[in-house]
Amino acid sequence: MLDALPPIVLAAVAVAAAALWQWAGTALMLKAVPRELSDGWRIALAAALWLPVSGAAAMALSLAHLAGRASLLAGTALVLLASIPNARWLLQQARRGFASLFDGASRTERYVVGAALFVQVVFILFAAHPQRIYDQLNYHLVVGELVVRDGQPFTGAWDPHAMFTGVVEWGLSWHRSWGGSKLFFHGLAQIAVYFATVPALILAGLLLARPTALWFAALCLALPGVVPENSILRMAKPDGVVLALVALALAVLPRSTLAALGLCLLSMACKASAFHGALALGAAAVAVGYRRGTPWIALLGAAALAVQLCKNALVFANPVYPALGALFPSWATDAWTEQYWRGFAFEHLPRWRGWLGPVFFLWPARVLAGMLLIAAVWQRPRQVKPIVVFAASYAVLWPLFYGGTIPARFVSPFSAGLLVLWWLLVASLAQPARRRVEILSLLLAITVCGLGWAAMNIVKWNHASAVDAYAMQWPRIHTARALQPLLEPSETIVADAPEKFFFDAKLLYEEPLSPRERAILQGLREDAVHTAAANKVKAVIVGAGHPMSPGMQRIWDALRSRGRVLELPPDRVLFSECYFCPPR
Repeated sequence: MLDALPPIVLAAVAVAAAALWQWAGTALMLKAVPRELSDGWRIALAAALWLPVSGAAAMALSLAHLAGRASLLAGTALVLLASIPNARWLLQQARRGFASLFDGASRTERYVVGAALFVQVVFILFAAHPQRIYDQLNYHLVVGELVVRDGQPFTGAWDPHAMFTGVVEWGLSWHRSWGGSKLFFHGLAQIAVYFATVPALILAGLLLARPTALWFAALCLALPGVVPENSILRMAKPDGVVLALVALALAVLPRSTLAALGLCLLSMACKASAFHGALALGAAAVAVGYRRGTPWIALLGAAALAVQLCKNALVFANPVYPALGALFPSWATDAWTEQYWRGFAFEHLPRWRGWLGPVFFLWPARVLAGMLLIAAVWQRPRQVKPIVVFAASYAVLWPLFYGGTIPARFVSPFSAGLLVLWWLLVASLAQPARRRVEILSLLLAITVCGLGWAAMNIVKWNHASAVDAYAMQWPRIHTARALQPLLEPSETIVADAPEKFFFDAKLLYEEPLSPRERAILQGLREDAVHTAAANKVKAVIVGAGHPMSPGMQRIWDALRSRGRVLELPPDRVLFSECYFCPPR
């Protein structure tokens, strides 16, 4: 089994599988990218398009009741076959691009590029190691699991989070269909997002600036470390993909208005809060003026957004759920839920300057600002009108969307300040390159690359099997694997933590979001026997190393006499084969 292999072997297999799929998808998406753009821009856009477009396709299959492992595997084979002609052309272009990059490069510059590529290899292996980052286990990875298992994520979970996710999570359904190991899929999903974002951003950086060996090395070193909360580029969440799409839309705005529009629509299909950035991009488009181009990317974006809105309308009676809950009443919304969404993100930054997000508060962004300053000392930036308009519009619109303060993590994919610094920097380098600028940018990129941290974690995790290595980050995986043979997908477990991916049964978290979850928990506290039987509650899971919350303690006490306690360190489980029926 893959789970018994060393983590680095599991990661290497995941890298190979994800790279092949991304390569094939990029080759396929080239058919939709305007031919009036240069080959480099066509490849960058095609690479960014593939994951969200494939997610929209998986969502459409699910809504048509056609999704499942068999159909997704058949679709995988069709994609690989259809990509063959363009895949060869893509390989030729990659070879030519590297050859032109090294034209006139000195031996030292070649060594620097080799070292930077080695750093990228370490990053890639690091990203493919399954990691407990934010709420991947809560619902982002759950979507692909349920689509492959049940054809849809609407009946296999109590929590509505998995149901309103966008096209990125659904795009990972293809990866889930390729094997049975959840740990393998975990690493595969992370590296899939990495491949969908980082190469496209590096290529765009080269195209906006003058392609040189040293600048390529600086980009390889700086990404993903230069992005505030850079884990968004290596986790199975939509944030990194939204960042890449919005950044590319801003970059292609002077080249093709319809292509930029399509990227904006795709970003909104990934995550509804991208609407804010899309409005700012609309203002920038007006300032730049209309640029002709074929409409295929715009049509793809519109189709993906339409499928996402249709799915939410069918499931929640609200096409933009969880937004506008007061306007669109839903089974998953009440006054408590509305208050939750208002308060969820409002924690750190002031309302009127919150649009700056993490740019001036996090170390990597300060380094990026330093790179900009160094470039500006020698060269005057050009073609910054769309960037300035975008930033101004983003700042003005911010208070309309966010009524308080908002944490850096929530806005990092949409931070206008980040995009301004990034694209101003590469625009400033679009003039004839100066060696001093490139060297200083390279040195600053080294300070944020995070190579040592990634390498140390890889070494630490590879002292054990993949399962034991993951247990260093999430010890409950051993509990989940021990309970799996005892649970059915239709049954329910109640837990003091929301991570549900490694459990096949439906998990009910003690701090739920939707009204129906709260009703079940209230029933367990007031009438535990009947509620447990009605909802097929088979286990209650709590951490053994800390006291239970009052609510969990009430449920445990009410059911204790009807079940048996399993000690599964670091957890304690109250288990019953018959849903806590009366003892015989």
